[in-house]
Amino acid sequence: MLPALNREIVERAAHLLFNVEWRVWYFGDNAGFWGLEAASTLTGDDSYMCFAYGLAKAWCARRTPPRKYDQTLPGLECLKLARRFSDAQLVEALISHAEWLSGHERVGGTWLTDDDYPRLIWVDTLSIHPPFLAALGEYKREYYGVACELLLNHAGLLQDDTGLFCHTYNVDTATTNGVHWGRGQGWALMGLLETWKRLPDGFRGRDEIASRFRRCLKALEALQTPEGSWHTIVDDPESYTEPSTAAFYVIAASQAITHGLIPRKHYTYVKRAWRAVENSFSGDGRYLGVSEDTWSGDKQYYRSVPKGSFSTWSQGVALAATKEYTALRGLLSGSGKASRE
Repeated sequence: MLPALNREIVERAAHLLFNVEWRVWYFGDNAGFWGLEAASTLTGDDSYMCFAYGLAKAWCARRTPPRKYDQTLPGLECLKLARRFSDAQLVEALISHAEWLSGHERVGGTWLTDDDYPRLIWVDTLSIHPPFLAALGEYKREYYGVACELLLNHAGLLQDDTGLFCHTYNVDTATTNGVHWGRGQGWALMGLLETWKRLPDGFRGRDEIASRFRRCLKALEALQTPEGSWHTIVDDPESYTEPSTAAFYVIAASQAITHGLIPRKHYTYVKRAWRAVENSFSGDGRYLGVSEDTWSGDKQYYRSVPKGSFSTWSQGVALAATKEYTALRGLLSGSGKASRE
């Protein structure tokens, strides 16, 4: 049963995922895959997962040599599809992709993979590489350690004393850009959570990952607006409010409660954030008010980024938030049960 949103709006929102720009690959495609999985779950229509599988197979067919932005491949999500469809060829391609990633230059224990800004380390990437590598640990155990080390080094460069994450780190100046971008907190939370979920219990570094997740979540909750949303710079009230952050929060916090990473008292913030998500859907299913593609800059730059994005990171996270809130509400009401992927 869907919370508050009627089924028609959910189905319209899901169908719109077919029409966003899929670049195979680009930043945010992993969030688009979350949305496709959620669409299949919420509507009972497997065509969304089949569409995702088609994207993964298209990459598999042309993967050599690597193209620009191939480092943004949603590896974890493609690996889940390979398992679902029993596709050994796709698994082998993903293992080769991990080896290609591992060959990039490292600074501070973190890979430099950006094609356009080769001296910057981005918070966005936290949600892509470490969870993927941790999932590969089931095939090659050494990837557990690679994933954990990469994640903690990456987070150590970007998470400051506030508990929040800066958007970028410049390896030449050894400084961050000092901006706590809203959607960036979502990318960080999802990278921490998805890696933590896939590391074995008791694995060295797993507790630190949990601690970093809780610190970021606590800092974010202190900055939530009364309407349940966040500013695009979460600690800058002069910047506009932006709803993708609320959707990310719902996804991350809902799963964290389900998996026992945080206590159920956080549900208060989840409900408030859900209201912001729900209120951002239009009648035709489009998720409104999301900021466009966002690069690194000063605070004034983030305040000026246009809203109105129709993208994998707008439609995808909105549907994923709907799915996770539905599951959490069912769990807390006694009609659902916790899951471990």
